[in-house]
Order: sequence, then C-alpha cells, then structure tokens
Amino acid sequence: MDKLKVEQALEARGGQASRGVDAARPHQHQPAHHLRDEMTPSGQRSRWLVLAVVCVATYSVLLDGSTVNIALPTFVKELGATTTGLKWIVDAYNLAFASFVLVFGTLADRYGRRPALMVGLGVFIAGNIGAALAGGVPSLVAMRAVSGLGAAIVFPTTLSIISDSFRDRGERAKAIGIWGAMTGLGVATGPIVGGWLLTHFAWPSIFWLMVPMSALALVLTVAFVHNSKDCADALCGVVFGITMRREIWSSFGISLNCVPSSIVDGKDVMAKNNTGTEYQDIQQEHMHLVQT
Repeated sequence: MDKLKVEQALEARGGQASRGVDAARPHQHQPAHHLRDEMTPSGQRSRWLVLAVVCVATYSVLLDGSTVNIALPTFVKELGATTTGLKWIVDAYNLAFASFVLVFGTLADRYGRRPALMVGLGVFIAGNIGAALAGGVPSLVAMRAVSGLGAAIVFPTTLSIISDSFRDRGERAKAIGIWGAMTGLGVATGPIVGGWLLTHFAWPSIFWLMVPMSALALVLTVAFVHNSKDCADALCGVVFGITMRREIWSSFGISLNCVPSSIVDGKDVMAKNNTGTEYQDIQQEHMHLVQT
C-alpha cells in the first residue's frame, strides 16, 4: 500500500509539472493558423493603407505602359525613329511584362511578396531613369524592356498582397475592385498625362514622372507592407495569368504586326490593327514626317 501511494504521488507531481510547463509556454499549443493570422498585414497594420500602397504601384506601371504612345511622333522627329523602332519602343515594355508576369508572380508567392514588390519597383525606377537619359532608339528600347521586367514583378505581386491582407471575402472583393479600377485608370489617363507633359516639357518627362511615383510606392512598401509568402499558393499567379491572359495583353494594346497610323500622325492614341494597304500608309506618313 505504501508503495502504491508513493507511485500515485509521483504521478500527481509529474502532471502538475507538465501543466506548469504548458502554462509557461502556451504559444506552443496555439494552432498554426492563429500564428499566421497574427503575422498578416491585417493583424498588424491597416489593410486599407496597404491597399493604397499597392494601388499607387499598380497605377505607376499601367501609366507607364500607356503614356509612351502619345510621344511616338516626338520620337520620330527628335530621335529619328523608324517604323520598326516605334514598334519596339512600344512593345519592348509590353513583351517583357507579358512574358515574365507569370514567373515573377509565382516566385513572389514562394519567396516573399514584400521583397518582390521592392525589387520590382527598384527595377522599374531604374528602367525609367535609363529611358529618360536614352540618347537613341536602341538604348530607349533596352530601357523600356527593363521597365517591363519591373512591371512584371510589381503587377502580380500587388494582387497577391491584397489577397493576403484581406481575408474576409466581402472586403477582399471590394479591395480587388478598387485595384482593378486603378488598372483601368492607369491605361485611360496615360495619353492625357503624356499629352500634358509633352506640351510643357521635353519627351524624357514622361519617364521622369514615373520615378517619384514609384519611389513613393517603394518607401510606403518598406513602411507599411508586411512580408508574406505561401508556397501552397505559389501557383496563384499562374492561374491568374492564364485566366487573364487576354486582358493582360489587350490592356496594354500590344500589336506585333504594326504601329497604328493614328499614333504616328498624332491624331489618335487608340491602337488599331493595320495590315496591307494601311501598313503602306503608315510607311508613307513616316517618310513624310522624316522629310519635314
């Protein structure tokens, strides 16, 4: 009996000790999703402030893709750009963007969205500085491609950050709607902003404008956007790109067959497909501009 009492006493002490350890380290017993919720931007910083940051970044990359169209006649006069050169000035950015947006979106989900957004904005800023300082068509085309690479990092990463920040379905739908409106606003206001800049300043101003906007987005990213990554959602960017491939390409007005004649003569900035005799008209208009 004495031996049995001693064993029961030892078991009771062991149970109390284990409960004491558990009480001292309660965080080890919290579910994993609780820890994840505490580390999300919605748990530490304002979700709507994060949305404002990514909207500034998104607007910058979309504005850069559409502003350059209005400057094509200026490139002909001041840089001596040919029809082929005009095509590459427009499409270098768009091709780089559309070619790498799926890859960079997946990498951002896997290795971290905040550093990916920072790197993308940095590359985007460098590309626009180089474009503003370009002294000829080849260097301008190369810098436009660099800017497109930066945009390919920024664009899918902003959507991933929104999805991570807004866990409630209603708020997420509203946030994505605002983000989508900013993409349309960037495309729509590009010709207007570009026309105003060309009226008052030289053509490099359309690229210099992107530098402070992107720098502001970069600073706000460092200050307010929390890092997040999710290997399970790494294919999210691929799915988004596949489902939105038509919208991605058409939103930038990519046309590999021609440069719109309306852009060359500066009367209109809307892209249209030109083939056959219309393409010959473009060449004639270009030669007329070069001669005058």
